[in-house]
Amino acid sequence: SDDDVSDDDDEDLDDDPILEHKAVKHHGGVNRIRAMPQEAGVIATWADTSEVHIWNVSAELNALDVPPTTVLPQQKPLFSYSGHTTEGFALDWSPTAPGRFLSGDCVGHINLWDRAPGANWAVDRNSFTGHTDSVEDLQWSRTEDHVFASCSVDKTIRVWDCRVRNPQLTVTAHDTDANVISWN
Repeated sequence: SDDDVSDDDDEDLDDDPILEHKAVKHHGGVNRIRAMPQEAGVIATWADTSEVHIWNVSAELNALDVPPTTVLPQQKPLFSYSGHTTEGFALDWSPTAPGRFLSGDCVGHINLWDRAPGANWAVDRNSFTGHTDSVEDLQWSRTEDHVFASCSVDKTIRVWDCRVRNPQLTVTAHDTDANVISWN
């Protein structure tokens, strides 16, 4: 009967959940992590050591599908960037240009990254500047290869064209920190 099926479903709710995981040793605390949309195994981390790392965690993701006794070799970043003068939180991968990436730090600097041959990234050391305080979030346009937005503790949201160094639009968005943004 229908009651018996319902009772069986309720019994499953009493089972303890099982969480499978794999770990990657990371120097310093992780402020933020983001996965590249075009390659799910490629991720970026912002460390509290002021470094941004690019990792390939495909082996760890694949190991979740095999018995939990699988031991993986120690993972090292594909690429690390230590050009920011302080830590940060803002990271975003471009949804339209594979390998293109942004990092924003706590003193208002935003750096543009582009994938280079091999497992490298070319980081433009000429930062986008305009924010007067910590860059809290970055979002690439979902349709424009060169357009992104940033928000900051300075209460502003800025829209940028990465072919130009100055913000194309600046809006005071709030009476306090602007911490998160998203294109609609």
